[in-house]
Amino acid sequence: MDERLARNIANIPSLEGLAQFEANARTRQALTLEMSAAIHARTGELGRKLIADRTGLDLSELSPAEEKIVQAISVYAGMKKREGSNANRAIGQIERQGLLGAAEISVMSGKPTMGYEALAAANHAELTYEQIVVDHPEEFSPRALWFARRTLKLPNDNAKPPAKAITPVQARTETLLRWLRERSEANSGQLPTHTNAEAATALGMDEMHRHGRVFGNIQSRIDFACYLRGLPPLGLTADAPFGRAWQRDERSWGFPVTAMQVAAQGRAWRAQDFDAVLQETERLPGQAHLPWRKELSEYEDRVRHWAFGLQASAATESNQESTAPEPARRNPIWSRDELILALDLYLRHRDAPPGKESAEVAELSYFLGQLRAPNRTV
Repeated sequence: MDERLARNIANIPSLEGLAQFEANARTRQALTLEMSAAIHARTGELGRKLIADRTGLDLSELSPAEEKIVQAISVYAGMKKREGSNANRAIGQIERQGLLGAAEISVMSGKPTMGYEALAAANHAELTYEQIVVDHPEEFSPRALWFARRTLKLPNDNAKPPAKAITPVQARTETLLRWLRERSEANSGQLPTHTNAEAATALGMDEMHRHGRVFGNIQSRIDFACYLRGLPPLGLTADAPFGRAWQRDERSWGFPVTAMQVAAQGRAWRAQDFDAVLQETERLPGQAHLPWRKELSEYEDRVRHWAFGLQASAATESNQESTAPEPARRNPIWSRDELILALDLYLRHRDAPPGKESAEVAELSYFLGQLRAPNRTV
């Protein structure tokens, strides 16, 4: 295949256009193996973009099973376009249930799905949900694995499927909460800081480059449950925020992460806090981005009030440690480090300095206050 033809295929902008190109090549009996490979590669690219656009999912840093699912839907969407149809049902299921949840539900339907039959017939059996579950059992429930093996005509240890239980996501969520609770109880309610890698290891995930996205989703579910209960996010009891957590995205404001972290690490966590968070996680979908996205879309002010209110509650708890009144005093003279931080904020916003009530100034103000507090590490 010459370079110009390869470039033309790589520049086809839609699955519909790609399907038409392939149909034309077949009609002219000009479809070669090289062209088919190039069309397949472009189908994967366009399918991936379709999934991201339709679901709002971040498709970077996927787990092995998630990556396979994206490939499967991309190929399936391309096949449906060639038939003059679409993959709306499959993509809609991913939007509602997430990548792993969609595969989990599909394989337990009791009979082979249309997607399974279509992919298997097109020599893409390795991309069927059933094969993905069998290849990556650590990311799915034993019940889903049993059904997947049955569809693939593989032997199961038991004649009946395992009883329906909590999802793998919720099971891991509960394991992480239990680990945090035990650490808190062993330290009089104060949660010793830990690394995200240490927390992931508690879930049996010792390779962050492989399981990072799965772990981040579990931590994000717990943090959303904390938000629902008005608690600081437990994820920020770690020594550093996890990966892409708490990013600004399209909002005009950013989370005051430093203040939120101080509130989380300074809180005396109680048994009822962990019980409340657990109860909330039981009502959440498997994919944390779904409730976060909905909440920020419909109740952005509520989320912002929670985030910035944490610094006030942390300050209140700090003040309650000493009931002795303090004499009135003037603002302290700023140290060299404080001046550098303030100058950095100004230089980053030189063209439009943030106002006194802005998120940036509020976060800097609280951070400086923590620097000045005696015996306080930030």
